[in-house]
Amino acid sequence: MKIKTLAESQIRWNIGKGDLSFWYDSWLDAGPLHTLCEIVGPKDRKVDWFLEQGGWNKDRLELYLIPSVLEQVIQTPISPYLDDRLIWKPTSHGRFTSKSVWELVRHRNTPRDIFTACWSRILSPTMSLFAWRWTQRKIPTDDILKSRGVALASKCQCCEQEETLDHLFFSSSVATQVWTHFGSLFGVAQPKQASNWKININWRARGHLRECIPFLILWFLWIGRNDSKHRLICLRPAVIIRRIRYYIFTAASSGLLKAEHWQGVHALAQNFLVQVRGIRRTTVSTIYWIKPPTTWFKLNTDGSRSNQGMTSTGGLVRDSQGQVLVAFHGFLDAGSILKAELTAILQGLLICLHQQLFPIWVETDSAVAMQIIISDQCSWDLRHILNSIQGIRANHATRITHIHREGNAPADFLASLGMEKRAYLEYFGTTFDKRLVGLCKLDRIGCPYLRLARKLVNT
Repeated sequence: MKIKTLAESQIRWNIGKGDLSFWYDSWLDAGPLHTLCEIVGPKDRKVDWFLEQGGWNKDRLELYLIPSVLEQVIQTPISPYLDDRLIWKPTSHGRFTSKSVWELVRHRNTPRDIFTACWSRILSPTMSLFAWRWTQRKIPTDDILKSRGVALASKCQCCEQEETLDHLFFSSSVATQVWTHFGSLFGVAQPKQASNWKININWRARGHLRECIPFLILWFLWIGRNDSKHRLICLRPAVIIRRIRYYIFTAASSGLLKAEHWQGVHALAQNFLVQVRGIRRTTVSTIYWIKPPTTWFKLNTDGSRSNQGMTSTGGLVRDSQGQVLVAFHGFLDAGSILKAELTAILQGLLICLHQQLFPIWVETDSAVAMQIIISDQCSWDLRHILNSIQGIRANHATRITHIHREGNAPADFLASLGMEKRAYLEYFGTTFDKRLVGLCKLDRIGCPYLRLARKLVNT
């Protein structure tokens, strides 16, 4: 029952034709209507009974709802040309996934940055599990076993001291020599501190050789300790170092260790008898803004987000000759960049609706926003914007395509202007900014934009 209650709280209906229970289905943000006010009239009343010409019948709603609830209902968007659709709130696309349920029910601890390095692709799964257990101090060294009530005589495998987690992996003579060897090789001061091996502030998600070295040292120290204790093979630092070097060599030979993992330490590859077969290739491509066909108009839009989380919008409509008919920019306060991109498209379409600039070709540099509109699937938070966009598209000839950011320069400029002025403004005729006029002239005469892409390629 707990799971049922939790699941129902995350389910919402996007109203289409209105074949939903007015009182009991969850189509409001706040939940079913019967939990917000008293039921008036038949309990099996459908939503479509309160709809008229694709919108709400306010006079009829006033007879059944209190003013505070009435305001919420009036603001709820409707897609009268679509079927009612179930939306799962936790996902960005509105579809149910088992992963999203797990994220709802699990009790997540505060993530630790070092876990990213533990599960590096360079390490084998066994090594990663060992590294994770080491961060939790769950390695069965003698002191850990004693703390669990196991009585035993303890002795380090390389000296006469008792074996402890810290002694085995850091302060023993063998560990000290291994840490010193690789610390001097990679230029790491105080190599026994795992955090000193990080290249940047955070551990790299895709893995890096330098950041994996401390976990390789821990793993092979543990392997050497077990060989000494159970197989009577002497624990020597030279053997540990050789095993680590051999693992790096075989990982590179098998393709597990790629060129990108050597970034910044390519000079050390020869020290490990490894040839790094990878180059950073730069590709240059030309991007053109294409004029719309005759009788069509083209809307280019863009969203912007500042380092402080503030968002803005911008866009412009041009005719088949590339002449600017109207431009706009707006400011949205804090929010996501995806919401800004969709809002910019909606603002542009509303201008087209008022000015009767159809058929319209919408062009955005957000592939995600384009895919949301084409698939008609989004998160619950974005449904108002998407429904409004789809409502306009259902009644007018439109098409939507993606353009790279370099070819969307005028719209990008307007979005930046919206961030600067922090206001919604529309521009017509001779009121266009000179910088915008210059960018649009370059588009009109077919001036190309250069797009540079750098990628590390294995050879």
